[in-house]
Amino acid sequence: MKVLKKILIVLAVIVAIPLIVALFVKKEYTVKESIVIDKSKSSVFDYIKNLKNQDNYSKWATMDPNMVKTYSGTDATVGFVSAWESDHESVGAGEQEIINIVEGERIDYELRFFRPFESTQDTYMSTETVEENKTRVTWGFSGKMNYPMNLTLLFMDFEELIGDDFQVGLNKLKTIIEKEEDMKVEDMKDDNMKLGAFSISLAVNDIHKSKAFYEKLGFSYKGGNIDQNWVVLKNGDAVIGLFQGMFEENIITFNPGWDSDAQNIEEFDDVRVIQEHLESLGINLTSKADLKSSGPAHITLTDPDGNSILIDQHR
Repeated sequence: MKVLKKILIVLAVIVAIPLIVALFVKKEYTVKESIVIDKSKSSVFDYIKNLKNQDNYSKWATMDPNMVKTYSGTDATVGFVSAWESDHESVGAGEQEIINIVEGERIDYELRFFRPFESTQDTYMSTETVEENKTRVTWGFSGKMNYPMNLTLLFMDFEELIGDDFQVGLNKLKTIIEKEEDMKVEDMKDDNMKLGAFSISLAVNDIHKSKAFYEKLGFSYKGGNIDQNWVVLKNGDAVIGLFQGMFEENIITFNPGWDSDAQNIEEFDDVRVIQEHLESLGINLTSKADLKSSGPAHITLTDPDGNSILIDQHR
């Protein structure tokens, strides 16, 4: 019995030591990385203010090409939410919400993880003028590890791990903004305008019958929600959208920056550059994008036969 008692005491001590140590280990950690982008503060802020644009430069957004992304609200405004869901164990599921914007200065987000663990963290991006046409962008993150899990902070450098990922994203952000801003209308020729993915959006009377019909033609479900009266079907590189009760006529659609699988491509012509080019050719647009904006935007026009054309950029 004495031996057993000693063994139990030793085991109790072994278990207790880490718990005691955890009492003295910090629970909070912060990460902050910066980069200088050779563009004006206003153009840089206009780009990062759109949360969807993080899909273009965030390392985490590209870890799983099959990740499902959904959005709610109006981007670049407080309350907009970008959510993701993935079967990849390093990605999991969660959402990020814009909770505050100081125009031209800083955007604050709440980052909520649902899988593989539940956690809520604060993150932000800010801009600061270094000199004319040079802007410092800072990406910050603050987290908390509750007792006794905070003990892992002794063995894992979260600040370095997250900081490295932030820096990868900032490097890509610099490349994107500097390249995007450098695009000139005069560099675009009529025969190489990059309009992106092509599809036809069909106004249908009965979406279930239309879906069944096109499936007989070899099309298969790609996305959408038939309960909400819209689906996207694909056959090879051919893409069609079926929409019931949403518009009255068929629409020819182009998506700059996307391939036929709605995946980002590296080189594309920004919709605002396309807009300026089309107007320089004397083409009238029925709706226009704000040339001072960046990121997602669309324009519409009509061909000589009355067919509607939508050029819709999602990034």
